[in-house]
Amino acid sequence: GRWRLPPGLELGLRQLRNGTKCVVRAETRFAYGEAGRPASDDEGTLAVPANADVEWRIEAHRLWFKEADEAMTPADQLVEARNKKTLGNEHFHHENWKKAAANYGEILKTLNPWDFAEGSDDRSEAETIYVDCGNNLVFALIKL
Repeated sequence: GRWRLPPGLELGLRQLRNGTKCVVRAETRFAYGEAGRPASDDEGTLAVPANADVEWRIEAHRLWFKEADEAMTPADQLVEARNKKTLGNEHFHHENWKKAAANYGEILKTLNPWDFAEGSDDRSEAETIYVDCGNNLVFALIKL
């Protein structure tokens, strides 16, 4: 994504709600891969060796969803999500995993199912699209 997070961490963060805690465990391919990660005094982080599985303990204090235009209504979000999912599915069908993953990732960044009224058909559709795209993103990343 935008902050160059490991895919496993990014997917874990997307599942959290404000005030929740979790442990995310990721195999090397969803963590830092063959390159690992050097230590950083500026960020206060330790080195992660190459090909290491990792575990993050996360507590969400504040979440945000939209990188999209603030003028975008929930109805607009849903239309855009449908279109991007269709495009992602086309890339997926043609085994263009990188483009499929990019489309699914964009949906996860901009579609916020909690913007829709609880129990509404739009909320149900938004939740379905969100979960489907998360699952498809994981599969596309595995295929890369």
